[in-house]
Amino acid sequence: MAYGDTEHDEALRTAWHAFCDRLKDVGELVFADPAPATPLERAVGLQYVARNISAGLEIGLEHADPLYPQLFRMMAPNRKRGGDNPDCVYFLGIIDGSETYRLVGNRGSAHFIAFSAVRPLETIPEGEAAEVGRLLGDELETEWDGSFVVTVSPDPHPGNWVRTTPEVDKVWVRQFFGDWNREQPMDVRIERVGAEGPPPRLTPERLAAGLEAAVDELHETVDYWRGWQEHYRAQPNRFLESPTARKLGAAPGGLPQHVYFMVQPDEALLIEFTPPECSYWNFELNTYWMTSIDYRYHLSSINGSQAVLEEDGSVILVVAHDDPGVPNWLATDGHCEGHIGLRWMQADSQPTPATRLVKLADLPAALPPGARRIDEAGRREQLRLRRIGVDRRFRI
Repeated sequence: MAYGDTEHDEALRTAWHAFCDRLKDVGELVFADPAPATPLERAVGLQYVARNISAGLEIGLEHADPLYPQLFRMMAPNRKRGGDNPDCVYFLGIIDGSETYRLVGNRGSAHFIAFSAVRPLETIPEGEAAEVGRLLGDELETEWDGSFVVTVSPDPHPGNWVRTTPEVDKVWVRQFFGDWNREQPMDVRIERVGAEGPPPRLTPERLAAGLEAAVDELHETVDYWRGWQEHYRAQPNRFLESPTARKLGAAPGGLPQHVYFMVQPDEALLIEFTPPECSYWNFELNTYWMTSIDYRYHLSSINGSQAVLEEDGSVILVVAHDDPGVPNWLATDGHCEGHIGLRWMQADSQPTPATRLVKLADLPAALPPGARRIDEAGRREQLRLRRIGVDRRFRI
């Protein structure tokens, strides 16, 4: 048996070659303006592309049939995009907004959860949001043991319901963890009401279409996020509200703020604020490519459960390459520039943190008198617990 023995061989080979050639084209975006031209950013950019090939395949091919949906983990320590939150476990399902689905599971004890039905960007009317329906954790009705059923449909249902419209094509399940070492992940699955039997067998036509959809998705993602930063990059080291958060379907329950950090190895970015009353808050460091800095081994994010507060209830964060000796360190892992995302969820106010860029050597003098400090043993324990928490949440 060899090439040409079936009538579909030529079309399949053509589809596969086109897929591979377009992957090369996506990789070229890493070397194009306005991306930073450093060895680290080039390597991280190509890592970003390579890791997200699997995401494109899951969306475009493996789980693309909305009549036979499957929730899958969209972001993880080894697959990142779009400012993925280190506190969050993201599940995604491809659906048809005209159909009715059930999400069945057990809530677990994640600090903040959200179910969201979203539509593609190209279908969103001017001034409206990607999200069509939502259900937040404090609204979720559960049984005594934490079990739940959520209906996702265009028609209202009693109990837990997430509204859809015909153009909706995805459902997101987000779990935000405060205490990584104590909170338990959710168990959840999706089913379409009325589904029977297995999905149709794979055909050459569907394989070819899936490969094309996969690389379309990958190209769109890489191309979009590499330019998204420019608004913030033009005004470095200061927090700005996001003009596109609602349209992009950002995590529901709060308005994100963003800052593009530019910090050299001999500098530190001092961030000071008093947290508002809210369900959840966090800060996270991302690369230029909007991929989270490796949170398994670096203190690259912090949330309201993890932060050490000052005596007056304020929080001091320090963005630096080397350990600044304060408990709330945001470590750059060698990146001299990148993105910091801030979320206040269900907050009574939206304060904008104050920022100051100082020389690292001058940081002790820049800190308020009596500011909290941490020793080497304390830092080692922070990092040890962080790695354990990652493995627990992702069930590695």
